[in-house]
Amino acid sequence: MAGPGPQPTTGGTTTVVSSGSLTSTALVTGGGTTTLQTPSATSTLDSSGNLAHPGTLRMTANGALSTGAGPALRANGTWITGGSATTTKPYALIETTGATSAGWNTAGTGLGVNSATGFTGNLEDLQVNGSSKWKVDATDGPIVGTGLLQFNSSNPVIAHLSATNGSTSVNGGTSVTAGGRLLLYGSTHATLANQARVGTDTGPPPVFTLGLTPSTIIGTAPAQGQGISILQCMELLTIAAAATSTTTMQVPAGAILLSVSVRVTVVIPTAATFTVVCNGITFNTAAVSTAATSTDAGTNANVATVATYPYIGTAAGVVITPNLTPADNTGRVRITCTYLVVTPPTS
Repeated sequence: MAGPGPQPTTGGTTTVVSSGSLTSTALVTGGGTTTLQTPSATSTLDSSGNLAHPGTLRMTANGALSTGAGPALRANGTWITGGSATTTKPYALIETTGATSAGWNTAGTGLGVNSATGFTGNLEDLQVNGSSKWKVDATDGPIVGTGLLQFNSSNPVIAHLSATNGSTSVNGGTSVTAGGRLLLYGSTHATLANQARVGTDTGPPPVFTLGLTPSTIIGTAPAQGQGISILQCMELLTIAAAATSTTTMQVPAGAILLSVSVRVTVVIPTAATFTVVCNGITFNTAAVSTAATSTDAGTNANVATVATYPYIGTAAGVVITPNLTPADNTGRVRITCTYLVVTPPTS
């Protein structure tokens, strides 16, 4: 007499080997002869289609176009939303035994990874033929390539931006790498000295500091929407056959203009030199040669007196004045303005 479980179809046989047995929820399909080995730890498929599998799952199927078999592995159900930070688990969750997670986005999460306390390895590591291109480790957070971009979580309020050999690194903690350019300070930095250099750094001090509390001796942490932005704008200017040429771009009113750097990309005919002026202030450090590839940092105004400090009261363009009027308009100069914009408190 047939047992309670599924029976083999006509033309095929099912054999149970070892000491196991097929239960009423066992699933067998296909023709021919199928031999089932029941493992010591049982896999189950319940009536709702939920599979509990304690062993290793290996797939050797190749990817395919969606017009055919489609992806070898696909999860296309509806993501869960609307629960608590504990119950709204990711659609796909990789979580080690013993770890607990209660900080998920209640609007839903596609993929979640949660390690146990004390884990020091990589939560994610994307590689090309063994070379890591993007990884997220348990200590520092995301790292691109070989450290081109790194966010440390040891103190998330602090970030140091540096440029070394063309790379960019944002590092947390309490030290500034040589060549540092940008610091985002938290309240742990209590002295003015820390604004210039922190820890044992021996490189040049950073040139820009932004933070909640750069120093506790000069006031309290701002929290009313105030801020400061350092910005750049650029234009490749055609030098007219005229006494002057002015950029279409304009430094906005209210900005503090730090520099107007230039590079001659195409020689300016007739003239030998030119000056760079914005808002009536000369920025070139010396008369700039009209020869191709000539450059000037355009920082002369930064040493001006307070009375002529480069505050832009009305939006202004940059004026190039050759020492002689060019015979034609074939000359080209690339102009870059670097300026500060200060946002006052909103309340």
